[in-house]
Amino acid sequence: MEVTKEDVERIPLRNRRVPLHEFVAVWAEAERRDAEQAERGVTDWYAGGVIVTCRWMTRAVGRPASGPRRIARPPVSRHDERAFEELIEGERLRR
Repeated sequence: MEVTKEDVERIPLRNRRVPLHEFVAVWAEAERRDAEQAERGVTDWYAGGVIVTCRWMTRAVGRPASGPRRIARPPVSRHDERAFEELIEGERLRR
């Protein structure tokens, strides 16, 4: 998935503790690396973890090849709640 302008505009300020451009750079690089590795038939778990976390923290909408769109889920608990500051901290402590 490419990180779009709409994805970036949707990032809640309180859901990140780094400058926006740094957050987006890490997320975009993880998406790029994951796609590159997938083309080679390699599962990149590190990039995947970064992607799942960034998508949830930004409340990104999943755009699967088939099926309905849905808000990204948190990486550990996998519940359906949207990310907000306190919930992000709780998710971090669950690992």
